[in-house]
Amino acid sequence: YSRLPIRRHEEHVFNARRAVSCKGWLEIEMELPSASEAELPRRLLLFNTHLEHAHSERWRCVREQQWRQLAGRVEEVMNHSPRGTLVVVLGDFNVCSDDLGVHIDGGAEYASICETMRVAGLKADLVQHAHAAGLPTMRLAPSPKALRCSVDHAFANAAFVNCVSQTIVVDTRGLDGSPVSDPRVS
Repeated sequence: YSRLPIRRHEEHVFNARRAVSCKGWLEIEMELPSASEAELPRRLLLFNTHLEHAHSERWRCVREQQWRQLAGRVEEVMNHSPRGTLVVVLGDFNVCSDDLGVHIDGGAEYASICETMRVAGLKADLVQHAHAAGLPTMRLAPSPKALRCSVDHAFANAAFVNCVSQTIVVDTRGLDGSPVSDPRVS
């Protein structure tokens, strides 16, 4: 369901993945309302994904193949979209952008995904900017040894970034207070 008209939607499965999974991405094109009758409606392209989660070398390579395939598709779609189309690629990338990512590999995996998305035409990770002073997107049980970890990201093109005034990470918890994975947004 969407309050905005959905022009098209497609589901894609990654070429590289576990044999028993169907991980991929959902690609949606929505029509945004015009500011005036003289103005053509704007489009919003939204790509939602969930990448491989394991951190062994084998599965990190699979995860990289997944984000590169997704970035290639984003670049292809953007090249065939009207100028000014808003584009955001978001989801659970399972790539840690802060303390834990630095602990694991010096931040190399996050730097690589950012560069891949930048080359595809996506200017910024809005979640990275939001949680710099707020909540990380993954919160483990409180511990003095706990490292900040954000595995969820929202890479956006310049047209989208220019429309954003603020990005906030919202703490989604179940009724019992436990963390909720893949929350619904209302």
